[in-house]
Amino acid sequence: MKHLLLIAALLANFSPLAMHTAQADNTAIPLAPGISLQIGDNYSNGRYNNYRYDEGRWRQHEQWRRQQERRQRYEWQRQYRWQGYERQRQWQQRERHREWRERDRHRDWQRQERLRYDNRHRG
Repeated sequence: MKHLLLIAALLANFSPLAMHTAQADNTAIPLAPGISLQIGDNYSNGRYNNYRYDEGRWRQHEQWRRQQERRQRYEWQRQYRWQGYERQRQWQQRERHREWRERDRHRDWQRQERLRYDNRHRG
């Protein structure tokens, strides 16, 4: 019985807050006396939503967008250069392997020629 009375008292006590938050058509919603939830255009430091925090400072949205485009362009160029180096490295590796195969073929050919010469002149 005491539990039911306690729950009823708590509901009666918090119902004005619940009613007030249900009618929240303003940007400030009071949660408790002295505590309110602010929903609006400003960040906690007073900046507006068209600002972005970027590299340790606040930028306007257009500045931020241009900087992002520059970063993406730089990243694309860096990636393109890296792919060029990678293509060059792969080409050099193919050439090196081709030279090794030719050298090995030549050595095999020399061995075969020596064996033919030895077989002809043995007997």
